[in-house]
Amino acid sequence: GIVDAFPHGTVHLAVVDPGVGIDRRLVAARLAEQWFVLPDNGLITGIARNYPFQGIWEITNPSLRRRVVSNTFHGRDILAPAAAHLVLGGDPAELGAPLSRLITLRNFEPMADDTSYVGEVIFRDTFGNLITNVNSTHLASHPADDWVVEIAGERIEGLSRAYGEKPTGSLIALPGSSGWVEIAVVNGDAARHLTAGAGTTVWLRRKSQATGS
Repeated sequence: GIVDAFPHGTVHLAVVDPGVGIDRRLVAARLAEQWFVLPDNGLITGIARNYPFQGIWEITNPSLRRRVVSNTFHGRDILAPAAAHLVLGGDPAELGAPLSRLITLRNFEPMADDTSYVGEVIFRDTFGNLITNVNSTHLASHPADDWVVEIAGERIEGLSRAYGEKPTGSLIALPGSSGWVEIAVVNGDAARHLTAGAGTTVWLRRKSQATGS
């Protein structure tokens, strides 16, 4: 994953925080010998799925924040000073009390049996590709050509290796750069083509188990 591209000790500050100003925790978590400073709202899910926690601390120390804290900008006023503290080699215990777990999003794990996965689209990227919660590691035990993908009434035979393998306009499925299976239209917009988006169900089955085979 992308985390492996960063050196040990990197401090990541991530803020997607629709719950800013209400009762939710702000945390610093250590995974893969790196730091992740962020709200405890599930944002860590994609990282935590692949790396074990090496320590979690709640950010509560009032001396490690801006003097005036806005109700709507905790990324600037609380999280950024905490990240700076870690960048400077500060003791994470000074941030606040240790925690044993964080919130993770349940839909990051597809349902599975021996021959199939039932997942869903987790987001649409800027190109209209549909990124699913099925990771390519789930499928590695069988050849790419042995899988059938079904989404929004469409059927895709096999997994492609690259977007350019099929002609323009083709609906394809392939492992993306971050390892998640994507649904794409070559030189097009899969989300528009399928009228699909976050929450759309996707099935991946072995050909011998796929509908109509």
